[in-house]
Amino acid sequence: MTEAPQPASEPAAGIDGPAPVGAGIAGEVSAALAGLDERPVDEHPDIFESVHSRLRGTLSGIDHV
Repeated sequence: MTEAPQPASEPAAGIDGPAPVGAGIAGEVSAALAGLDERPVDEHPDIFESVHSRLRGTLSGIDHV
């Protein structure tokens, strides 16, 4: 019986992996949402709106690259 191939521990040379968490917009969103469960519920909509706006702006900018 043959052994199943094992996945590489690192991406092959020349292939970019995912951006590390904490980089770019992902890190900004993560920081904005950190501790959300400890904030008053009435503050949540403003935080969600801010995050949504930032994500929407980033995604809309992709077409203009």
